[in-house]
Amino acid sequence: MHRKLSFLRLFLFLMLLMAGMTAIGQTVYPDGSTSLRLNEVNSHAVRHFYSHFSPASTVKWVRDDHYYIACFNSDDSRTRVHYKSNGNFAFCLKYYPAEMLNGQLKSTILKKFPGCQIMVITELTDDLYKKALFVHIKDGLYLKTLQCDEQGIEITENIQDAGI
Repeated sequence: MHRKLSFLRLFLFLMLLMAGMTAIGQTVYPDGSTSLRLNEVNSHAVRHFYSHFSPASTVKWVRDDHYYIACFNSDDSRTRVHYKSNGNFAFCLKYYPAEMLNGQLKSTILKKFPGCQIMVITELTDDLYKKALFVHIKDGLYLKTLQCDEQGIEITENIQDAGI
């Protein structure tokens, strides 16, 4: 009986040890996403990522309820590449500062919204490789998001700045 009990304790100890080793290196973030090791990411997503993106810094893979996400910084931009559960590319979000905005577009925005301050630019590339550019500006008492494309500039958000 004593021998069975010792074996059971050893077995439970080993199971807990294995469970603990599996969790080492994984981090759960407040938004519910989980940090992943490369071997935990869908192989199709990894292959697509390395053939289409060449990050200048370390890539961190996370998982949320819907996507595998490759996060990396390059120069002055932050990039998040989203993949579906099956490993197919879903979309890419790239965030960069106002200084990196195209000169002609910057002039057009400053002409349309005189005195505004360009805060950050978000570039969205979807699974059809179509790009959309969203420029976030501060215009007086308002924070605005502008969608910029070949049709022109459209205000998609107009929020009163609570910080003023």
